[in-house]
Amino acid sequence: MPFRATTFGFPSLWAGYGLLLALAAMLLCTPLVRPLESGLLDAQQRLLLRYAPQPVHKEVVVVGIDQATLQQFAEPLALWHSHLGSFFRGMALAQPAVVGLDLVLPNRSFDAMLPGSDLQLLRGLIMARQRTPLVLGVSVDDAGQPRPIYPPFLAMAGSGGSGSLLLAPDADHVVRRFNEQLGESSEPVSTLAGQMLRKIKPRALPQSGLINYALPPLAHYIPLQQVTAWAEAGDMVHLTQAFAGKPVLLGSVLPLDDRLLQPVNLAGWEADNGRTVPGVLVHAQILRSLLNGGLVEPVAWGWIAALAGLCSLLWFAPLRLRVAAQVALAVVLLLLV
Repeated sequence: MPFRATTFGFPSLWAGYGLLLALAAMLLCTPLVRPLESGLLDAQQRLLLRYAPQPVHKEVVVVGIDQATLQQFAEPLALWHSHLGSFFRGMALAQPAVVGLDLVLPNRSFDAMLPGSDLQLLRGLIMARQRTPLVLGVSVDDAGQPRPIYPPFLAMAGSGGSGSLLLAPDADHVVRRFNEQLGESSEPVSTLAGQMLRKIKPRALPQSGLINYALPPLAHYIPLQQVTAWAEAGDMVHLTQAFAGKPVLLGSVLPLDDRLLQPVNLAGWEADNGRTVPGVLVHAQILRSLLNGGLVEPVAWGWIAALAGLCSLLWFAPLRLRVAAQVALAVVLLLLV
């Protein structure tokens, strides 16, 4: 039996409907809707990844700095010139599509402390740039200004050879979106993933949008010390098999260093980690999204308003139908979470 026939008269039904719309409009004007929207978006991403993962046609390879790397390379990271030089020499042999560093190179020379170290890194950069494009990561200081890179290193990367490591987290500190309007006045800033895309596709313009998490997480990374060992041995077979023609990102995969909140776990080699993942994987997921169909574009507000209006018409449905619809919606939301 219809709800209106047993409880309210027709005018009361419309009054209730008007109150429902007013409450919905008030909710949209409060900060309460943003966490709800973000939670539903994250649930949708996890659902797509679980039940409708998208194929990856152009994969990104991550070279990781892990605990074993720190044990093998005894020097402080700022003095890894020889190891990074070996990495770049390996990239020159492998000839990947582009090499990006989610790792900030020093802002000055350390030759006084470690004679000849600058030359080792410069030689590696020169060799790599002759065979493949390079993009060096640029971080920011506490004042939000770009941290400088020692000019000879930056010069070796060539034009367009640097990209900001800045990302755009939402209010809950989760990185879900990519855009390059990251300046103080929303002016465009060349990013690491954006510059890598430009090196692969010179005419490409990195779009803004949601990162595509329907692309499955990376199953593994290649440790930096493995790459340097291949490079020093001149192991062309392993180097080309792992990197030839593919975008490569070097960064930390340490458990407590440079971790970012994500809607899903992007590290296929890690167990449940509270959705904090290595920052290099966020840059990789952005680049994977740009190379595999593009970022996800939100539905236009007109369609959202039309769908919400259709759903609101359930208010006029018979009680049993309305309850059934509410139960179905609750079940779907539980499955999403």
